This record gives sequence, C-alpha cells and structure tokens, in this order.
Amino acid sequence: GRAVLYIPQADGNYSEKCRLLDEQGVQDKAIEFKLDRFPHQFPLRFDPGESPGLITIHAMTIMDKNKKLVWEHTRRNAAKVIVRGTAFAVRAGHWKQRLRQALETNGHQPLRIISTGLDPQLILPRLPDKIEYPLCLSIEMKFSPSR
Repeated sequence: GRAVLYIPQADGNYSEKCRLLDEQGVQDKAIEFKLDRFPHQFPLRFDPGESPGLITIHAMTIMDKNKKLVWEHTRRNAAKVIVRGTAFAVRAGHWKQRLRQALETNGHQPLRIISTGLDPQLILPRLPDKIEYPLCLSIEMKFSPSR
C-alpha cells in the first residue's frame, strides 16, 4: 500500500485535496515529505498504509529549511503521537520488552502499530509556533502486511 500525509486545512480538518502521497509502497523504506507553509496550529496526520499488518516506525523527524530539528519521535514523547483509525499501538507490557527498552541508549524506540483495516492513522503532535518553512518530514518504517 501507499503512505499518505494529510496536511490540515485552515479549519483543522483533513481532506483528500490536501495530501501528499508516497506511491512506491512502504514495505521497508525511508519516506520524505516536503511541506510548505500550512496552518501548523493543527497537527499533521500520517496514514502509514492501506491494509492490515504490522507497522514499525523506526524514526520520525521534522527538520526546517536550515536543517534544524523541529520535532522527532523519541521514547520521551512517544505518547504524544495519537494512534487511531483502524490501528492500535503495541505497548511494551512484557518484562522482556521493558528491559530491552531500558537498555536502549539513544532515546529512540520503534513505534509498533497493528493495522486491522484500511485506514490506520497517526496524529503527530502540534508543531512549535516559530518554524521556518519549508519543512521536511522523514519517516523510516517497515510494513509487514498480514497474509
């Protein structure tokens, strides 16, 4: 399936008219979306696929035009990414998973999502007030479709 980034409209809603597509499929790859000015008081919405399966997002970063980090997904802010639609996040509950997380030193933890249908959605956190456009959203992910 393809990955889609929905850019919020002036009223905060998402539309098929305001989206960026990655048509190449998202099996195991890095995706980049270039973003011009948009009403960033509303969050971006990323749909990581269009079918049931396991989605692992290894990294998500947003950089401004000067390559300054605007936002990145880390263990500390993982709860700020809202998983909805036909998806749910796989949270570390087992002691082995918690131990593995504690041993990670770079602050990054993959975001694992199970998509149960055709419309998994990630709502990214609201961006800071002062940012310099254009922005670049980079996502390193793997999609393993269910058979």
